[in-house]
Amino acid sequence: MKRMFWMGCLLTGFLSFTIANTLHAAAFEQAFKLTKINGECNVMTPDSKVFAPAAEGKAYPYGSKISTGRKSSVIVEFSTGNSCRVLASSVLIVTEDAKDAKAKSIKLEEGRVTVELEEKFHENNSLNVETAAAICGAIGCKFTVSSTTENDLKVVVVTCDEGKLKLSGPDFEIPLLEKDDAASISKAVEKDFIRIKNIKGSFNIALKNSQGEAVNPDLKLGYSVKIYREVSPSGNNMLVYVLILTPEGKTEATYAYTRPLDTPVAPKSAEKKDATETKDDGQGIVPITTTTTTTTTTTTTTMPPKDFQTLTGRTTATVVGELITTTTRPSPTPVGER
Repeated sequence: MKRMFWMGCLLTGFLSFTIANTLHAAAFEQAFKLTKINGECNVMTPDSKVFAPAAEGKAYPYGSKISTGRKSSVIVEFSTGNSCRVLASSVLIVTEDAKDAKAKSIKLEEGRVTVELEEKFHENNSLNVETAAAICGAIGCKFTVSSTTENDLKVVVVTCDEGKLKLSGPDFEIPLLEKDDAASISKAVEKDFIRIKNIKGSFNIALKNSQGEAVNPDLKLGYSVKIYREVSPSGNNMLVYVLILTPEGKTEATYAYTRPLDTPVAPKSAEKKDATETKDDGQGIVPITTTTTTTTTTTTTTMPPKDFQTLTGRTTATVVGELITTTTRPSPTPVGER
């Protein structure tokens, strides 16, 4: 009887240990695998300068670039239960942080991916999907990210299918997207402009007000936020202008503040180079040196005039000094959805 008792205890302990282990997410492998290749899929490894057809089930090193053709797809498998489905006409790089091997990133240049992770994957791993407009930080969930180029805008759409994730970008953060929440983030390719819009669900967005204090307004369905940024004339600060718009395009709130730049930028200037000319003073040819003059240029904003007037109360777009001065604003006028 005693022998059977101790055997029962050992069996119970073994089962408890096994169950406990299965509750923890598997660590990502040292290399990722490509599986379920459908159609055209090519890979360029870090040690190569050309693409080659992907091989089913093959392990590839982090830093590899993947591209898919039309009507094609492939699955990037990090470990059991943790994967990323790359859909048609996509280009991305799967990377690993040089200082933290547990931190992986999918740098999505163009196309669409669906990431599916174990609920507790973050206990042993971290994964971001990086785009030109925002970074999606996975908390343990299933979510979809698409990135397209429309005229002069990079348009990113993020949908949380299950679980939770967070978004961050230039001077904004969405701390939590939950099931069935979706946001679009549009960023100008050549200008420092970004727009965040709630296209599904309800969530908060973290911003700063005109006093530089943190605010977390509720971004309701159809509402959007426009953020304009520009470097101050001295090159030491970033000038940030924020508009919160209703679905009809009317301004609900405006913020404007200045924050120091982590790395100052040299102010733009127009220089006249030294030039050496000659003249005859009656005693022979002598050189004349023209001295160099430097003139600091005026910094102007690139935002549309209506948005600028709504934010600052000024009709001119010239930025004066290092501070953004707020004045009595005119009645809010509808702003286009650019």
